[in-house]
Amino acid sequence: ENRNGISISDEISERYNLSVGDLVYLKVEDRDIKTFVQSIRVINWDNFSPNFFVIGHPSLFEDIPSTFITSFYIPKEKQESAAELMREFRTISVFSVEELIKQVKEIIDQVTKALNSILLLTCLSAVFLALSALQDGFSVRKHQSAILRTLGASNSLIKKSALIEFALLGLISGTLGALMSYSGVYFIETEVFQTTANFYPELFVLGPSIGLIVVSGLCLYLINGIVKKSPKELFI
Repeated sequence: ENRNGISISDEISERYNLSVGDLVYLKVEDRDIKTFVQSIRVINWDNFSPNFFVIGHPSLFEDIPSTFITSFYIPKEKQESAAELMREFRTISVFSVEELIKQVKEIIDQVTKALNSILLLTCLSAVFLALSALQDGFSVRKHQSAILRTLGASNSLIKKSALIEFALLGLISGTLGALMSYSGVYFIETEVFQTTANFYPELFVLGPSIGLIVVSGLCLYLINGIVKKSPKELFI
């Protein structure tokens, strides 16, 4: 029995519940290879160094057709030589790392745009909910304003109290929208794309700021319309 085992990645180990010393069978083309797990490796896939999920000693794969891999640099002015190389040797495949990086960047740009859209829509939905609550609350605010003015409250006092109340509402709704947006993006980054989650500090600045400005602005517009009317008109 061959004493040379195989080295597997930690991902393969977790997927198939394998540990060091376990017997495994590999099927390579029409051959079954009996071997064992000699070591488990943690692989860093973030670099361009060639690496594999499973590595074994050459003695395990004797008389099996092999494929070789290497890397080399071709200047831009000589990239045509790669095409000539493939034309001359039909079994050779050349992959341009530069083109792969370009495609990855395009995918990242598209994902970034999609995530930004999710962030914006979630924040806007929270602000719209606050605006809906604002409109519903102003039907009650009209009667409260009429009562306060009848009791001698000034227009500036009514404006300030309404502005403080709905500014807090806008601030809270913007913050909740930012939290909902970040939760959605966190799930997409960690579960869908299985990448490291990023923190977006600008989200927790823009969300509350937008909610505060939009809701406060609409509040001032509506409350100005209320204080211009007499208490009698507000009760009608």
